[in-house]
Amino acid sequence: MRTCVGRLVRLRGFVLALGYIAATMLLMESAAFAAKKKPVSVINGSVAGGGVVAIKVSKGGSTHSNKAGFFSLKGVKLAGKHTLTFTKKKVKYTTSVNVPSGSKLTLNGVKLAGKVATSSEEDVSVEGTLSAVDCTATPNTLTVTPSDGGTAVLMSFDPTTTTIIDDNTGAAITDCATLAGNYTGSPADAEGTIDSSGGVTATRVELNPSGGGGGEDLSFKGTVQSESCPTAIVVLRSDGTSVTVNISATTEIDIEGFSGSTPATCSDIPASASVDIEGVPQADGSVNAKSIHVQSSEFEGGGSITSTNCAATPPSFSFTPDSGTPVTVTIQATTQIEVGDNDNAACTDLTAAPAEVHGVVQPDGSVAATEIQQ
Repeated sequence: MRTCVGRLVRLRGFVLALGYIAATMLLMESAAFAAKKKPVSVINGSVAGGGVVAIKVSKGGSTHSNKAGFFSLKGVKLAGKHTLTFTKKKVKYTTSVNVPSGSKLTLNGVKLAGKVATSSEEDVSVEGTLSAVDCTATPNTLTVTPSDGGTAVLMSFDPTTTTIIDDNTGAAITDCATLAGNYTGSPADAEGTIDSSGGVTATRVELNPSGGGGGEDLSFKGTVQSESCPTAIVVLRSDGTSVTVNISATTEIDIEGFSGSTPATCSDIPASASVDIEGVPQADGSVNAKSIHVQSSEFEGGGSITSTNCAATPPSFSFTPDSGTPVTVTIQATTQIEVGDNDNAACTDLTAAPAEVHGVVQPDGSVAATEIQQ
């Protein structure tokens, strides 16, 4: 009897030991799986003119655009360099993209012609931590590291033209020293535009953001064409496509310079305002907006340069819009200047002739240029 009991005790101990070993191995395998898990990247955007188009990424999956031309792809295999193929009526159009790991690449207004897909603008957005700020670089730079361990994204910026907001306080950050001294290591959502050399210029940085952007959301820019408040506005994209933007009680509306005692609503959005939309595309081509950012201080238009002062600090020129009063336009370190076929032109390449200016209106009435085309 004692022998049987002893054997049962030893058997029970053996079983317990096996269970412990199995549990330990399972935990080790889970940890190894977590360590091998790769950050998720996103490619999204819009096809000029709308319409359903088949879209395929080399080694990264495929999708179709909806009726308004919006498309979105999400996955761990999207990071890195890819060939993006758009197929419309059995004709293939291709372009090359480079997607930072753990970030979102947005291709706005993709035009399909001559078997080539050309985006009117490529934007990068990354959610994570403001890991570095360099105020000695010309132009200044900031680095955002994705929260899921993806590739850190370096962006140049100029506090004069880049919108930098602390969501906790609503305060605008207007100098590099304050950004570096008070916000390095803070949570940040940053958006930027890719230039012809592959560098990224920051357009908007939200510090201590109140909510995540959602990797599968789409973002696009345009101007307000009409309003059906409180439920919707119609936004005209740069490619001429009109998109209905649905507004709900949860839509966050951010208007630059808005001083109301209550949060902004649909009726507070100015007619013809420049807007950044982020939301979820619907089957009918509309977008359910999660956030609407109204750039009420943005300047954009054609006109003529009447004189230049390239020796000034910063360089500047007098500009007379086709409809409006003359303004002084200043050129920043991050300003993109295109003169003819020269994508890297300087102030001295500008002449007294027609031009198109994009920029931000300053408190003194001048315009800090982000882009100049002549």
